[in-house]
Order: sequence, then C-alpha cells, then structure tokens
Amino acid sequence: MLLNSEERMNPPKYTCHFRNVNQFTYLGIQIVPKLEEVVNHNYGPIMTDISKSVERWSSLQISLIGRINILKMNVLPKLLYLFQNIPLPPPSDFFLKIRKLFNQFLWNNKRPRLRLLLLYLPFDAGGLQCPNMVWYYWAAQLRTIMFYYAAEKPPAWRTIESLSLRLPLPTYVYSDKYNKLKDITLNPIVKNMIYILHVTQRYLNIKSSLSVFSPIWGNNYFAPGRADGGFKIWADSGLGLVKDAFGGDGRLLSFEQLISKFNIPRKHFFKYLQFRSFIRSYHNDFTQIPPLSTLEKILTKNPTGRGMISELYNLMMTSSPDSSAAKLEAWRYDLQEELTVEQWSKACKLAQTQTGNTRLKLLQFNWLMRVYITPEKLNKFNMQIPDICNRCEEDKGTLLHCLWSCPKIKEFWEEVRVMIKEILSIKLVMDPKLFLLGLYPAGCNINHFEKIFINMGILQAKRVIALTWRSLGKPSISHWFKELSLCLPLEKITYTLKDKQEIFQKIWGRYIQYIENEDLSGLLRETGTA
Repeated sequence: MLLNSEERMNPPKYTCHFRNVNQFTYLGIQIVPKLEEVVNHNYGPIMTDISKSVERWSSLQISLIGRINILKMNVLPKLLYLFQNIPLPPPSDFFLKIRKLFNQFLWNNKRPRLRLLLLYLPFDAGGLQCPNMVWYYWAAQLRTIMFYYAAEKPPAWRTIESLSLRLPLPTYVYSDKYNKLKDITLNPIVKNMIYILHVTQRYLNIKSSLSVFSPIWGNNYFAPGRADGGFKIWADSGLGLVKDAFGGDGRLLSFEQLISKFNIPRKHFFKYLQFRSFIRSYHNDFTQIPPLSTLEKILTKNPTGRGMISELYNLMMTSSPDSSAAKLEAWRYDLQEELTVEQWSKACKLAQTQTGNTRLKLLQFNWLMRVYITPEKLNKFNMQIPDICNRCEEDKGTLLHCLWSCPKIKEFWEEVRVMIKEILSIKLVMDPKLFLLGLYPAGCNINHFEKIFINMGILQAKRVIALTWRSLGKPSISHWFKELSLCLPLEKITYTLKDKQEIFQKIWGRYIQYIENEDLSGLLRETGTA
C-alpha cells in the first residue's frame, strides 16, 4: 500500500513484486493510507454490525439485567478492541448513537423507566453496572498513556510520539491549560492523549495546576519558570520536576541539599524561594510532597499488569456525579425515618448479591428504584383513572400503601412473619425497613445462615406481591410457600456445584423439615426438590 497520494495515482514501475492495494486488514483493523480516514473505516462497519446484533436480540423476551449482560458479552468486547488499537477519537456522533441504541435495546423500544446514567452506577450506588462506552474508551486510552509514566525501557512507538512534544507527556499536561496545549502539537495521536488526560482530570475534579509531575522550567502555572534561564539550568542539572525537589521521606529539600544533590548555583537562592512560594500557593503543607491524584496512582502502575482497564473503568464509575439520592429521599419521606447513605448502599448492594437469579435481582432493583406503576401514578397519567388502591378500595394507592400499609398487604406480611417464626423460631419485628429494604434493626441476634433464609423469604414475598399487583384480593401464604419452594432446586444445584451441601442444609434444612412435618411435601414433589 502506497502512502504517498501522487504515487497512488501514478504507481511507479519499480515497485516490488507484491500486489499494490488501497487498504488492507491487519488483526481486524482496517489500514488505509490517510490517517484521518482510519476512524471511519473501522467504526462505521462495527456500528452497523452492533446494530444488527442488537436487533436480533431485541425480539427475545429478556429481562433488563439479561440485556445488560448481553451488552457486556456481545457488544463491549468488539468496541474495546477498537478502543485499544486505534489511538484516535471515534466519530463525533459515535457515543451519541451508542447511547441511543443502548436505551432502545435495554427498554425494548419502550419509554425508559429509569435514566441510563443511573444504570451505569455500581450496585452499592443503586445502579446495575451497565457498561458505559465513554468510560471504557477513556480507560483504554489511559492504559496506553500508562506507558508514558512507566520507568522501564519505553516501547518504540512512545519514543516516536514523544518527538511531537517539547516535554514528556506526563510533564507536558501540567505545564499549561488545555486550550493552549492542544494547539502546540499537530500529531493527532498525541493530541488525543492530551485531550483524554484533560477530560478525565476534569471529570475526576483533579486540578492540573500542581502535581509531582509538574515541570519547573517552562511551566506557565509558575510565572518565574516561564522564561527565567536560571530554571533552565535547574532542569539541565536534573532538577526538572516538582518531585525532584523532595527527598525520599517526602519532605522538601533545603536549598543547601539541592546544591549538594544537583549542583545548582548558590546565587539561585531567590529562585528557590520563588519555587517554594509556588508550591505553597497550591499546596497548604508546602514542606510535604504533593500527593498523587487518584488517577496518577493508577497511571504510575505497571502498564502490562492484568486488569488495568478494569481498574481505570471502576475509577470512572465510582466517581460518577450521578446518584440514586432522589430514590433514597423518596424512601425517607415514605417511611418517615432517617436512612443513612451507608444503609442505602447496603440495601442496594444486597439486592444484587443475595441471589444469582437475575429475575429476583431485577425484582429487588425495581422495588428499590420505585418503578412500579401505582394507582396514584396512573391517575397522574389519566385523571379518569381513580387513585384509590384496588385492593382495599379505601386509601390512595401510593407506592408505600401498595407495598406495605394496605390492610390486605399488611395481613400478608404478618402471615409471612409468622411463618418465618414457626420455621426458624425467630420473632421478627414488623419493621418496614426490614421487609421493604432488607435492613435489620440494630442488635438483632440472627446468625448468617438464618439471615440468608429470611432474606430469601422476604424476597419471595415481594415477588408474590408483584405477581398479584393488579389483583383485588390479599396475596396468599400458599403462593409464598410455592414460590419459596420453586427456588429450592436452583439453590441446591448452586451449593452442590460449589461443594457446599452442608451450608445448604444449614440454610434450608429447617424449611424442608417444616414442609415435611406440616404435610406440605407436595410442594417439594411439585418443584422437584424432594
């Protein structure tokens, strides 16, 4: 393939015996003569392929969590491969198209009930850890940038790219504001790396005015260091970065120590005072070395280590400014109780970790995120629909009423509480924080295995309420027994495969014994557990 445009138009006669082509594929990446066309030649086909793949999956009856898992297994690997192998930004509208495609797929072309930004969050923040392609793109590019921070022998491509900068990349990005830095180099690959560092620092709320990697000479944040030739002497002597002025104990070296270590002129004492004043202006304790930012702590690790992209992605995910705080406030208002952020995080995480059943995980998630359509909500959509609870036909059908305070629902919860007491000989208090959010009262004397069974019992009670959402009558306790018994085979298989039959017996033994003693063994035979 000829890179010169004139030679492509009029190929020279002395070319070698290989066939001349306009483009070729190398390890799945389309290589074309013009660098600016590489992006469109690769991202265009992959976008078409992803759209077709998502369309095939859309017609299947798959839950929200199942669809998120499809994106993780089917879409993410394809895009992550491009992110790691093309050091250029995707087309300007690429992430917008991906976001729109994800929204349509996750909600099966229906109106989204929850914003996508919430689904991106980790479990303990109220999300479902739906893959965010922007964060993965940042993480993939940052993993490449890690080679610039590595101390060992650099790869050849880093040496070539560094020729486009007057300072090493980790130092260069701290020498001036982004708007000025981006116009200095014409190398699109280097320019993209500068942009990635800038946008991720801004996202993580990291200031670029001072870092251990900040240069002393040629630093526009440090006015004396912009043009004073004395600081150029410092740089030539090995005192080029802020971190060079600090000792192994992390304390600022005295002027005498700097003279001894770097052999700088003694007449530069005033410059030392200027430098110290610069550190003080951005760092209160100027005698201590500025700490590494959360991003720098990862960038300075071994770039060839396992899981670097995942670690960078998790940093972006946990630093998201979005949150489920509005849902927490709604629960506080309904329960008229103080729920701490720690309690809320615990409830959200428990919803996604207490069982491997995705159907039950989604049930818990919908419960916490308040996505159920209540009579009160329907009335807001259509004033002709009454906002009265369809079960008791007395009070307004708010979410708390439909889940807890309705007399028929309250009676069902009491039956569940009594059954748990008969099975485990444990008396639970009728606390909505326990039955609705899974938060146990302080000081309760219940062991780990008993809590697992109680959590599953409460979870199945929630499922029964959800299955009978439009019913006029009270949910039946026999329905609860049936749902609880239906989950037994999966639980038994799971513990057997993990060679933990004893733990299964500790959790479920008393329930199985209770069913057999109460002549409810037909439930076990019906579910194939006996």
